[in-house]
Amino acid sequence: MKKIFTLICILTALQVSAVTVSDVAGVFRGTLNVGSQSYANKEIYVLPGTTNSTVTLVLPGVGFSSQSSDLVLTNMGLSSSGNLSVGSAAAYVQEISASSLAASSASFTMSVVTPSQTTPVTVTFTGGTKVSDKNYAITNGGFEGSWTNNEPNGWHSFGSAAGTYASTVSGNTDQFTKSTEVRPGATGSQSALLQSKKVLIATANGNCTSGRINAGSMSATDASGNYSFSDPSSDAKYKTPFVGNPDSLVFWAKYVPKGSYSDSGNKARVRSVVTTNARYQDPESGSYGNARIAEATLNFSATSSKGWQRLAVPFDYNGADRTSAAYVLTTFSTNQTAGKGSAGDQVYLDDIEMIYNHALSTFKLNNQSISFTNGKAASTQIYSDEYAAAVTSNGKAAKSFVGYDIMNHQVHVYVVADNYSQAGGYNAYSVQMAYNTEYDYSASLCKSELPYSDENFQNLTEAKAYERRIPNDHGGDSIITLTLNILPEYTFETTASINMNESYEWRGNTYENLVPGEYDDIEELKTVAGCDSIYKLKLIVNAIPYEFNEVQTVCQNEAATWRDKTLTTTEAGTFTVKDELKSIYDTDSTYILTLTILPTYKFETTASINMDESYEWRGNTYENLVPGIYNYTDELTTVLGGCDSIYTLTLTVNAIPYAVSEELTVCQNEEATWHGQTLTTTEVGTFTNVKDELKSIYDTDSIVTLTLTVLPTFEIVETQIHYQADVVTWRGKEIKDLEARQEPYLYYDSLLTVSGCDSVYVLQLTITSTPVTYGDYSAAFCEGDKVEFAGTVYTEAFEGEVRIDEPNIYGGDSIVRLHITVLPVYTIDEYKTIIIGEDVEWEGWPLSIMPLGENTLYAYYSTEADCDSTLILHLTVEAKPVPTDNAATSQRQQKVCKQLINGQLFIIKPDDTIYDILGNKIK
Repeated sequence: MKKIFTLICILTALQVSAVTVSDVAGVFRGTLNVGSQSYANKEIYVLPGTTNSTVTLVLPGVGFSSQSSDLVLTNMGLSSSGNLSVGSAAAYVQEISASSLAASSASFTMSVVTPSQTTPVTVTFTGGTKVSDKNYAITNGGFEGSWTNNEPNGWHSFGSAAGTYASTVSGNTDQFTKSTEVRPGATGSQSALLQSKKVLIATANGNCTSGRINAGSMSATDASGNYSFSDPSSDAKYKTPFVGNPDSLVFWAKYVPKGSYSDSGNKARVRSVVTTNARYQDPESGSYGNARIAEATLNFSATSSKGWQRLAVPFDYNGADRTSAAYVLTTFSTNQTAGKGSAGDQVYLDDIEMIYNHALSTFKLNNQSISFTNGKAASTQIYSDEYAAAVTSNGKAAKSFVGYDIMNHQVHVYVVADNYSQAGGYNAYSVQMAYNTEYDYSASLCKSELPYSDENFQNLTEAKAYERRIPNDHGGDSIITLTLNILPEYTFETTASINMNESYEWRGNTYENLVPGEYDDIEELKTVAGCDSIYKLKLIVNAIPYEFNEVQTVCQNEAATWRDKTLTTTEAGTFTVKDELKSIYDTDSTYILTLTILPTYKFETTASINMDESYEWRGNTYENLVPGIYNYTDELTTVLGGCDSIYTLTLTVNAIPYAVSEELTVCQNEEATWHGQTLTTTEVGTFTNVKDELKSIYDTDSIVTLTLTVLPTFEIVETQIHYQADVVTWRGKEIKDLEARQEPYLYYDSLLTVSGCDSVYVLQLTITSTPVTYGDYSAAFCEGDKVEFAGTVYTEAFEGEVRIDEPNIYGGDSIVRLHITVLPVYTIDEYKTIIIGEDVEWEGWPLSIMPLGENTLYAYYSTEADCDSTLILHLTVEAKPVPTDNAATSQRQQKVCKQLINGQLFIIKPDDTIYDILGNKIK
């Protein structure tokens, strides 16, 4: 069967500009005209095509014949005679350039001629506007892009919670954070990390949602107050528009429970719910279930390695009409039960997506089941222009089209997913119908190339037409016809003779400098028909005697040979060398060499330096060299002939001993090693007495000195006793609802010092069953002294609560808030220089009696707090006065002055500023 027809397709876009496939793909709604028949408010599909620059156009309700350039035709509505009823088909599909459509509008015209419709039929699509309010995917399923308030686009957690306790949980942003640990094969660079943590005595699950969290109860299990929700009337960022009917939810998860991975209680949870245009919350309560269309729920365990796993959760359509889909609410949690699990449970999430199945489940053609491999039918037994097809697919909302390609005798099945506007949103299948094929071709070859053979015919020698029939792959015959043509060839020959010192011209070529003998040359050309046209030359060359002159220039002492002879080059000058032979043709042959020998020069230098020194030679600096002997060469060429002028340096570098200093900073009591030594870090300070003496690789002493800085760490312990009904506030945290017991509760708050070392606050909290009474007591003692309170001796400052042995009037504890202060004592050094016998006093002492030299005097006072204060005078007594003016002497002698006023000691500096004994400035 052989049918020929013409398809003319002209696409005229409203806007011809460079657009991408993703810009154009989608659904357009406008008016579709097939000839005189008009279809108003008609939707056409624009799907991603087979290449990065094409799209596939699907026109429901239109059918035409096809040429091989069309992608697929669907439900052609052919009659028993193979005629096409234009306008009766279900859909027409064709691939076009993406640049033929605009991103937001589509208009085109197609002119079609079919076998039964010789008059062209015009199809137009006008007023096409893009349907842009459809969403079929999870927003930002890869958690990419920037995060605001520890939340990425499309996802939310405690940081943006609503409800009565929103402000309480808003600081829990560490339960939903960005991670760079991505699943295997990921194309993105980010994932999300959910973490549970301990809040008071309960576990708070880490979670995230595409809607918004409501924090309305202090009880983790109170589903009426704590839930995630989606509300059409809420802020747009807290709801995800969604109109698809997906078959499953697929995501990658890495679940790392704190406990055993096989513990049945250690399961994370995901729940995705497609809803109508109504408020919905998870967990459901009351009438919220009426808004549910479909749900996908899974409690999943960790793998044995606690690694990444790809999980697929099918959707169960057990709710409202699926065509009313408007939103989707997806929520992940570190545990299947609120408030359960362990603090520190972790769930990594990546690449969450909705899956829309669009593969054939069954296909029958003329009541015969057809199976497919890679989109091609495994059977091609059907031979018919009429067919009846039955199709089922595995997609919940997938659309199936079936059509017959009359030009190529193919039936096509086209299954389009619910998310047809996205890449890979459809599958195409084809069945090749049985039919005969014809293949005509010709071959022309030159006579010398006979016999002719190819994959269809063998050993042909005559110019004529040959025919062969073989079964084809489509159930019919393949008729092959070959027309064989035989073409002529030509040959031209030339003979010539010359002497060996002559030349010869032939067909644009020059033959010269040839040794005696016979030479053959061939030039092969092609005729107009492509066969050989051969030109042949036989050239005879005769021998003659000859002389050869050669010139050679070398540098003095350079190795040189000529005609297998070693030449002497020790002296500069010009020399003549000859070699007389008989040629191979028995004629005299004399070789004459004119040899020129040019002079060369050499200069040598020897030097020695230490390894920390440098050396300058011929404009180069040699430094930072390890011990050893180095040879350097600087080669120049002479002006005459370019011979070498060689400068050589032999440099010896000597080893020296050296020292290396290193620094290390650690925290107090931190484990530290250096050069195999365990360092002592119990004391705070800077230490430079750590050394390691080695031999360098050059056998010289190498001393490595470490400067070790040990930074302090702190542990501050506080003890409190409270009645069990009290609410205790400690370091900004509320502690309540604790039961009375003898053993104290321990609470910790860890900070880092400015230097990064630990500063740990410890609360030892004792809870009693009887009321506690409190009192305050303050005491102070001088440094080095002690004080006793309630049977305990204190030698250091103390601030905390102390329990009194005697019970209070309620039979409970009496607690004293004790404040013990250690008051400082002072030692003040003074320096004074006088002349022997000078009438000067210090603190009532006459200094005139002090001997020559260095003397030390002490004076003792008490501070206002009655603590000791010692004044020490370092007195220098000189024999002779220093020549200077009186004012300078007075100022030198009165560096620092003390004065006792009303029993209190004051210090007066040379600039007349006055300080008390504690160092406080008075004026």
